[in-house]
Order: sequence, then structure tokens, then C-alpha cells
Amino acid sequence: MHCIIRIASVILIFNLLSSQDLVERYKRYLPGEVVYNTSNRNMINGQLKAKAKIHPDLIYFHIERTKLQFSQPDNALRMRRLMIFEEIEKKYIRRRSDWASSQINLLKKSQYNADIKTACFAVLEKLLIDTKERANALQENELTVDLTEQAYFKYLYYLKESAAFDSSLNYDLACKRFEQDKYQTFALLYKHMRQTSGTLSEDEISDLLRNWYIFEERSDGPEAFEILAVNYANQMEKIPFYRYGISLGYNLNNRFDVIHDIKIPGLTDPAKIYETSKTNQVVLGIHRYIPLNEAWVHFCYLNLELSAAFSASNYGTSFSAGYNNQKQIADTLYTEYLDFTTNKILIKKRNSYAFRISTPVYAVSKVFFINLGLGVALNSIAYDLNYQYKSLNRKSYFYDGFSGRELRTISSVSDSSGVILQSITDMAVTYLVSLDVRYQFANSLFLNFGINQEFLEIKIGYNIY
Repeated sequence: MHCIIRIASVILIFNLLSSQDLVERYKRYLPGEVVYNTSNRNMINGQLKAKAKIHPDLIYFHIERTKLQFSQPDNALRMRRLMIFEEIEKKYIRRRSDWASSQINLLKKSQYNADIKTACFAVLEKLLIDTKERANALQENELTVDLTEQAYFKYLYYLKESAAFDSSLNYDLACKRFEQDKYQTFALLYKHMRQTSGTLSEDEISDLLRNWYIFEERSDGPEAFEILAVNYANQMEKIPFYRYGISLGYNLNNRFDVIHDIKIPGLTDPAKIYETSKTNQVVLGIHRYIPLNEAWVHFCYLNLELSAAFSASNYGTSFSAGYNNQKQIADTLYTEYLDFTTNKILIKKRNSYAFRISTPVYAVSKVFFINLGLGVALNSIAYDLNYQYKSLNRKSYFYDGFSGRELRTISSVSDSSGVILQSITDMAVTYLVSLDVRYQFANSLFLNFGINQEFLEIKIGYNIY
């Protein structure tokens, strides 16, 4: 068994090596200066392989050019004909570029995700070459092409060995059969990759690109871009999807409002406290990820995040809630006056509890994400009010008495009879629209910057598979 494998390996290596010596294959059509001169042989052999990679038709033209180079004197006619061969090669390069461009356009319209498209673009764009045409450089009647010999040379290239010319064979038809068989090989490979998640080797990708012309005007099977796309889809690491994550961070400039009414006996209107405060919070988050896609692209997952944020310190301030109100009804003037002689707020806790759902709206591979999210937050603020007040309630009106109109005033003066202490906890629900910029490190760590209508946030986290 091992002997058979070794023999098969030797045969394979021999076939590969012999298939590379194109000078040997076409030696009866090349000048002796090429066949028997090692330096010339190596040069022409390399050139023939390069032309064949563009299109096998160019083998014929390059052999004709080689004959011209080694057999014709250096004059204007020779230079003109050499330029024609150069323009013929450009024509095939333009044709290949047009084909690659059409594949790219089809790929852009396809449903493959951005990562797969990017990988395919990188391969196909290598074939986009600007040949910088010369106007009127190639006249069709300036070169006589032996189409039978051209097809025969292409046949030898496909056959991978030398064979004597047989006038009874239709070499053009034989080449078309080779090309059809080659196309069917790629079509079967495409089907196999779809069924088994197989992938192409680098040599197979090179072979596909080298045989680009067999995909021209095909309507009964896969396009080349589809074969590449399935290959890269199978190659790409499917989301080793994080199931859970934890994060720890800091909220900057979180805003809490103290809104409270103090009802004062004897006064119509309460004292209204409206004070704003900013605090920094330590925030702890728990994440649950739900995959939506098999690649790291936009909308590839839902991030369900439950977070709790706690204020770092107490905060004390004074409040302003006194007033002096007057209103007149007919001939009666009502006056209410309120003044706080002690007016302190001690904010003890400013905590937030939030639930958010977000998803990437922009993604670069599995590294950089911009997430858009919606959520709801419960802000809890606990504070002590320490206050003392005095108030006045006065009613002034005119009275028609025996001595004429008299101004009468009824007043009521009161105070708090000491310092009043109140402990209050307020709850407020707010809805959030958030934007997050996340950088995902290779070791499952991530760095997240977030902003919404209430605060800025920075967090570092760790995802768990």
C-alpha cells in the first residue's frame, strides 16, 4: 500500500513538473534559440506561463511574438508588430477586468453579509487592472490569426502533454469540452461546499481565478463569486457566540432631580422644591446575548443588559422654596409669604436600575461595533430635608362703616416651631435611547463607551461563552 502511494506521489510530482515546462510542450513551434539556450528557454517558459494565466489564447500570440523577436530584424515593422501583440494581451486583460467587475457588481447586490463580501472583493479586485489603451493601436487587419493552430495550442495546454497535430480533430470543440468539464468540476465543488461546509485551498482559489473565462456567459450554474462567497462563509469563524457577559464601569454626570412639595398649614400653595444634582456612579451590568446572524456583522446579536448604578458619595445643598404671592379679587387683596430660615437637603443615595436591548448597527469584523439601543431606567433618590420656616397669610379689604370706608386686615403668622426633618425616597421612570461604541478584544474583554439623554458611561467587561 505504501509503495502504491509513493508511486502515485512520484507520478503526480512528475506530471506537475512536466506540466510546467511549456517550452518543451511547444518546442516544435519555437525557434531553436529558445529551445536549446537555457537562459532563453527559462525566460520564454516563464512568459508563456504568465500569458496562460491571463488566457490560454495568448499562448498562440506569444509563440508568434517569440518567432518575431528571434527571426526578424529590428526595424519599424517589427516594432509595430510587437506593439500589436502587446495590445492583444491588453485586450484580454481588459476582458478579464470587465468580467471581474461584473462579478463584483453581482456580489454587491447579493445577500451575503459584509464580511464575506469584503473577503471576495479582496480576491476579485486583484483582477481589476487598468491597461491604459492606446487609441487605434490595434487594427484587426494587421495580424492574420490561424484559429485552428490557436485552438490546437490551447488544447495542448489543457491536455498537459505534447500531442501531434491531427487535422481530423476539431480542436476548438475539444477545448470547449475541457472548459465545460472544468466548469462542472467547480459546480460540483460549489454543491459540495454548500452541503458539507467545506472550503477551498489557496491553490483551488488560484485555479478558479486562472480559469475565469469558463464562467463567461454561464447561465446554468453558479457564478464564480458565489463559489468564493460560500468558501469564505464556510471559512469564517461562526460566532463562538457569547452567552453572557459582565461589565463594570463609571457613569459620568448622571442627573437626578429633587422634586418635592412641602405643605404649609394655613397657606394655599405648598413650597415647591426643584433642585438638580449631578453625581458619578459605579455601574455593574449583566449581559445576555442572543445571536441573530452567523457572522460578526450589523444586527448580528441582541444584547439584553440589566444594570445597577450606585452613587459614590453623599451630597448636601440648600434649596430655595420660599415665595411672596399677592392676588386681588375685587376689592380684596390676598397676600401669602413664606420664608425658610433653615433649608438643607442631604442626598444620601442616587441609584439607577436599567434594562436595555441593543444591537449593532455598524460592525467591523468582530472587533468594532456601534450599537443602538432602547431601554427603561428606574432612578431612585433618597434624601433628608432639614428645614424651618415662617409664614404670613394676610387678607386686606375695604369695609363701609359708620365713619366711611375703612381698610381692614386679617393676618395669620406662623412658624414651624422648630426644625423639621423629613426622610424621603423618590422614584422616577425614564425611557432611554442609547448609542454605544464597543471595542471587542481577542481575549473576550471589551471596552464600551455609551451615551444617552441622561449620562455618559464607560465600562470594561468580559464575555462568557
